[in-house]
Amino acid sequence: MGKSMEQSFKGLEHFFGKDGLQKLNDSHVLVIGIGGVGSWACESLARSGVGSITMVDMDDICVSNINRQIHANINSVGKEKVFEMKTRLESINPNAQIEARFEFFTPQTMEKIFELNPSFIIDAMDSVPNKCLLVDQCKKRDIPVITTGAAGQRVDPTLIHICDLNRTVNDKLCKRMKRILKKDYGYFRLHKSPYHIPCVSSKEIVENEVLVESENNVVNCRTTLGSVSYVTGTMGFVAASYVVKELTK
Repeated sequence: MGKSMEQSFKGLEHFFGKDGLQKLNDSHVLVIGIGGVGSWACESLARSGVGSITMVDMDDICVSNINRQIHANINSVGKEKVFEMKTRLESINPNAQIEARFEFFTPQTMEKIFELNPSFIIDAMDSVPNKCLLVDQCKKRDIPVITTGAAGQRVDPTLIHICDLNRTVNDKLCKRMKRILKKDYGYFRLHKSPYHIPCVSSKEIVENEVLVESENNVVNCRTTLGSVSYVTGTMGFVAASYVVKELTK
């Protein structure tokens, strides 16, 4: 890390020490889904001194993303999310290795994505079946992962926390994940039996909650649920904080 960049991340040294900062610099975090949650997670990882970040998404920026996604502004509408974030992250830490993969995580792309050999994975996808595939494969391959629940229709960031996926409440996305993992992957059917999959989720009760299933991994701009940046951003930051804490142990 160059002299100027050492100064940029000097504040981190007070928390993690030189050894901890070096661990972050040597780590490779893979973020899958660069939307309302994933974009903020990437921002925080870059500002936390993570030396290698790979982003996987095949969506472009809609004007309706501006209210909640960090890469979205009037000049970036229509551009690919991963490449906009790559430019942004490289301006934060020019010494970091930032890779943009313009593809979705699917059963067809899974193997080549796992070949990236990340230190940690953040799942910020909308597609529930692919989220289930990812977390199950991470467990089988012994790759640390943290998944994320629903941010839409929520307004209270103080109710966001991390718990085991099977202990999430008031979250239809997580509920559907649990149903698929039990039915198709043989996970425990007993309520609250731990899956040992950490999940960023909100305990907020949402009246008449709607779960919008993504089509080909993309939630259509016209069907996007109401959402606010201080919830999506908090979820992304909480996910990043968990990863940084684990990497610096």
